[in-house]
Amino acid sequence: MHERSLQTFASDAEAASIPVERAAADVILVAGASDALYPSDTAAHALAERLDREGKHAVVLEHPHAGHSPFFPGEARPTPHSDRAWGGEPAADRELGDAAWTVITQRLGLQR
Repeated sequence: MHERSLQTFASDAEAASIPVERAAADVILVAGASDALYPSDTAAHALAERLDREGKHAVVLEHPHAGHSPFFPGEARPTPHSDRAWGGEPAADRELGDAAWTVITQRLGLQR
């Protein structure tokens, strides 16, 4: 559905985009390559490319088997909705959440 919307409303896509190029903070993009709800890996790489063109850098964390819902250490796995396919495997979602948490806490200076 997302890809179809981008095609149908191609002339509106740029205006609807988040202006990530204006970010002053570090950008960490977390994506599951098996996301069945949204092409998060494609979107993460597109955002990273936009930042690169502006001379900025983004960290892209992805897992080939994670879906739409990575979760952080200590969090319970979110309950999937019956009306949406999230994709991915619970173990991979956990691994991606763990990796993201490590990078986030390091960037925030919360980890030695």
